[in-house]
Amino acid sequence: MDESGLPIVGSKMENQYIRLGFGLFKDDTEKVFLGSKAGDEVAVSIKGEDKPVRYCVKINKVEDKILPDLDDELAKTVSDKITTLEELKKQIKEELKTSLDS
Repeated sequence: MDESGLPIVGSKMENQYIRLGFGLFKDDTEKVFLGSKAGDEVAVSIKGEDKPVRYCVKINKVEDKILPDLDDELAKTVSDKITTLEELKKQIKEELKTSLDS
């Protein structure tokens, strides 16, 4: 959007995926999106090189990222040789130690 809040001709982007908490959309920038739902329009300013860049974002769809439970079932999906969460934790610690020692 320009200084007066009007769209800039030729700079429209459509169907972009925004992941809150990452890249340009973290900290204060993500807060304006919280509570938004499909159909909402959100005005947001993103830090540019010289000055903030203003956008009007139309929300098409809101998705929640559902993380799996940290349990034995998750551990089994990581490797055929792992059957418990404790074994997975042990393997991760060993791999981290090995990579840090290298």
